[in-house]
Amino acid sequence: MVPRAASRHALPADIRTAWQRLGEPAALSFPVALIYLPFAFAGPLFIDTRRLGGDVSTWLVVGLAGWLALLAGLMGGRWIIRHLHRGRTIATIAVIATSVVARALVLTLSAQALQLTPTAEFAYRLNAAIFTQSALVIASAIVVSSYVHHGQLAADLLARERRLTELSVESSTRLERLRGQISDQVRRAVDPFITQLNALISTAGSGKEGLQSGIQQIVDEELRPLSYRLADAASVPTTDAALVELSRPARPPLPDRIPLGQLFRPLPSGLLAALLASSQAVRASNVLDGVLFVLVLSVPLALSLAVMRLFAMRIRVPVWWGLGIVTAAVAVMFALIILGWEQTPLPMPPDLQWAAFYSGAFIGLLLGLEFLVNERRTITENRLRESVEELQMHSSMLRQHEFIASRQLSYVVHGSVQTALNAAAMRLSMAQGADRDLITTIRSDLEAAIARIDTSGSAYVMLVQTLADLVELWEGTAQVSWTMNHRTVRRMAESPPTAASVGEIVTECTSNSIRHGRAQHVKVAIEAVADAIRVTVTDDGLGVPAIIEPRLGTRMLDELCLNWERTSNREGTTVVADLVTERSLLTIP
Repeated sequence: MVPRAASRHALPADIRTAWQRLGEPAALSFPVALIYLPFAFAGPLFIDTRRLGGDVSTWLVVGLAGWLALLAGLMGGRWIIRHLHRGRTIATIAVIATSVVARALVLTLSAQALQLTPTAEFAYRLNAAIFTQSALVIASAIVVSSYVHHGQLAADLLARERRLTELSVESSTRLERLRGQISDQVRRAVDPFITQLNALISTAGSGKEGLQSGIQQIVDEELRPLSYRLADAASVPTTDAALVELSRPARPPLPDRIPLGQLFRPLPSGLLAALLASSQAVRASNVLDGVLFVLVLSVPLALSLAVMRLFAMRIRVPVWWGLGIVTAAVAVMFALIILGWEQTPLPMPPDLQWAAFYSGAFIGLLLGLEFLVNERRTITENRLRESVEELQMHSSMLRQHEFIASRQLSYVVHGSVQTALNAAAMRLSMAQGADRDLITTIRSDLEAAIARIDTSGSAYVMLVQTLADLVELWEGTAQVSWTMNHRTVRRMAESPPTAASVGEIVTECTSNSIRHGRAQHVKVAIEAVADAIRVTVTDDGLGVPAIIEPRLGTRMLDELCLNWERTSNREGTTVVADLVTERSLLTIP
């Protein structure tokens, strides 16, 4: 039993690609008819004039009428099948066949109307259309569609490469903009409170209850919802939907120089020559003569081009020079084969030398262009695939930075800013009155906490500064102390995300110990354990009450720590948390 994947790809890649290109709208377009235009006059000018008589200008009119019929058939068929999604390639081939039959009919009737021939000769024209013209138009359609497809790939590639360049600049800009938006939102929430503090400096001793209720309102209605929104990363837009803007198809780039031998296409040239010869073979007296005529024209052409390809493979020429050389070589070789045939007693249609030269030039140019387009398409597709992967990685990294930044900001809002407000509320509750010094200290601590959001150019908070600020923030309410040796400091410097995470964990645990556990002493120990960092926060409080629902603080510990645990007893509560570092990742086998 043949696997489904194998049966799906039973055809060679080139044939599958050509089949796909025939199913695209560009396969039925004006450029296809335009490429075919020179060949549309080959028969009327180089064969019919000698066979049937008449002047060249009259046959030009006949050839033009036939070409216009073909053009009308292609455009009309394209409109008819425009909504097809399945079977479009077969429909395209049917449209091309119908168009060349229409051309044959118009050629015949036009020649008869102009008295160039006494008979309709429709049978000959129809055979020529089926065996020759359809193949030529299909070949032209594949070339044009491949060129357009390559242009779309090139445009997509350019857009993605431009997007990569933008992403490298956009990352820091977007993070700074996100930080600025959060800072503005926090300031709008806290500014009325700071204004109230400023007003109370001159009237120290009054308004204490109003300050406490204002703090609770800011925390409950502004900061806590904001920290949860940031933790859920709801405000961070993703960039997947607009990775690459739509662009016009670009002009496909062609190589500057190319090995000349690659432009010689022995097998496709022999097949096209056989199709061209078949239109004249139907005029032979018997089937055997017709088959012999086809073989003698196609096989020598394929063999001679194979030899040329072999000897010219090491010769590199400018691409347009190469196309010109191949076009001339195929044209001359095709004409020489006809001249050689005329020297034999074998039967053959008369006066085909110029038609052979003309047709050979068409074969050489068409197949050379087809090879160049497909060769560049393969290169462009590979580059596009690489750029897509690189763009996905850059985009993913940008989203990671935004996600981490938004989460960290949520922890700063939840920890530093809310802690500053909660510490202010506790100081006010313990103080006899709201004196000038207390209000000034509260305002300074709050300003420092908000300023932490605006840390310039970095998403990380300086750990040592965080710990020092924490000691000063709770001074007068509880005694906070911390220890960290030089080895741990160096490890923190190697892994800024870990340092930032440690700072927020210590802030959260200290705040919980003092606010909920009523601790008077909090000890923080930070130490390097193997390739990880262990944070131990010990207090003499009552522990976190059961009525306190684990929310953002617990989520932060779950996300930032490799593992953590909280234990409580009569002497107090201890939280131990282990965090991975950059060095931890390097040691993974």
